[in-house]
Amino acid sequence: MRYTIPEEWLSFCDFEMVSPGYRFYCYEQNSNAQPVPLSEIEPPVRGEGVDPFKKYKMVPVLMAMMDPEGILPPIVVAPIEYTSTYKYRVVNGFHRFYASAQRGYPQIPVVLSDGGRW
Repeated sequence: MRYTIPEEWLSFCDFEMVSPGYRFYCYEQNSNAQPVPLSEIEPPVRGEGVDPFKKYKMVPVLMAMMDPEGILPPIVVAPIEYTSTYKYRVVNGFHRFYASAQRGYPQIPVVLSDGGRW
């Protein structure tokens, strides 16, 4: 992971670092989402001097991942054609991407940015 989620936020949310046996977080089933390996998504970065996480955004994501009834939207990705390392880049879902990595999920639900179908 490029960024570290502050330990006090993880502790506040009783966030366990090991995945509970699921491959990805619970997401909106009516979306046109598909689980994709995190390893196929380029880890998003913030601009120089910008705090990587907003507490008011990260803590609800962490809490939803810990809630057995929690549901989060899939992240939005765009295909990358100029690199062979990653297939996608994050358009929307910075906090969900890093929370999933911290949780130990090998996959994350994604939708394509152009609304295309898989």
